[in-house]
Amino acid sequence: MTVPFYSWLEVNAKRYYRLLKNGIWDGNNKLDFSKGLLKGLALKSPLIAYHTGMTLLRLNMLSIAIKAFNELANWISGGADDDLPPEVKDRPHITFGYTSDGRVSYFDRVGAMLDILDWVGQDSKGMIPFYRDLRDILNGDMSVTDFVKQTSSAAFNKAFNSLTPLLKMPIEIATGRTFYPDATHPRLIRDMTSYIAQSFGLSREVNAILGEPGKPYFSTDRTLDLLRYTADPKEGAYFYILDRVRTFQERELGKTFDGGAITRRGQALRKLKTAIRYKDKPNQRRYLRQYYQLGGTKKGLNQSVQRMHPLTGLSKQERARFLRSLSPEDRKYLRKANVYFLELARSLGVKAKL
Repeated sequence: MTVPFYSWLEVNAKRYYRLLKNGIWDGNNKLDFSKGLLKGLALKSPLIAYHTGMTLLRLNMLSIAIKAFNELANWISGGADDDLPPEVKDRPHITFGYTSDGRVSYFDRVGAMLDILDWVGQDSKGMIPFYRDLRDILNGDMSVTDFVKQTSSAAFNKAFNSLTPLLKMPIEIATGRTFYPDATHPRLIRDMTSYIAQSFGLSREVNAILGEPGKPYFSTDRTLDLLRYTADPKEGAYFYILDRVRTFQERELGKTFDGGAITRRGQALRKLKTAIRYKDKPNQRRYLRQYYQLGGTKKGLNQSVQRMHPLTGLSKQERARFLRSLSPEDRKYLRKANVYFLELARSLGVKAKL
């Protein structure tokens, strides 16, 4: 099949369309055009507004209940929901609290409504569609042009990324770029084996066979991982700030990025960082040794780590300008990102500075 789960996409779209149509235009508030359009609208507008509001409230009842549950879980756990990455926290999700190693345990993409919001780029924008975009436009974090581009390209991205990997993969392998998550801005594929395994949901199996760094295949959390996700608060904050910096550079400074060249030494360093992330000591030694065997030096390692600074690529003046653009919540993420960066540097034996 060209589009896996096409029946789900089709039925879900029809269901929500009919739900909205029937909820707003029921038999009691049809316009009587014999009285004239304007008069009919004037008479029926309060009733239409009431039914529209009630329909939207019903559609959001699950999200509201989940929000209440997460607030309770946040209070009991001491801030687990606050520690989730923004792209998770803004979507309907269920937070379970912290795991024994300090990660946040949660379940994502709750409810079928997100599948509909995908088509207009609102699946990660919270309970009320377009609210976050409107807030960002008013705050100056997004231009109207950016909003139009994002919304207009969402349907194309949704349709293209719904295609079976058997159709997309040959194109991506030939070009060396992946079209997920944004088909209009393909990203460089840095590890083709890992990419193919991930496309078929076999990352952990392939990593286990090849001995690559990653989560242990056989572990006490293996069963739980089938039922929930986990996120490292500091790691999530780090990548969120990197994304904010990238957006700032593109929008405010006019810079463009292509991901840089792929080298064997760079790959060894990337896998070394992954091994540190998963506390995989054997692979840490393996890829550190490989890094030096491929011509890496202590000085090069220090420089590479310093380039991982959350605000890398920004001059002193640009950093000051970027910091002024951050909200109080974003500043909290930046503090966590700085801690993640310093801990990673320490794991590599590098004395980094902020």
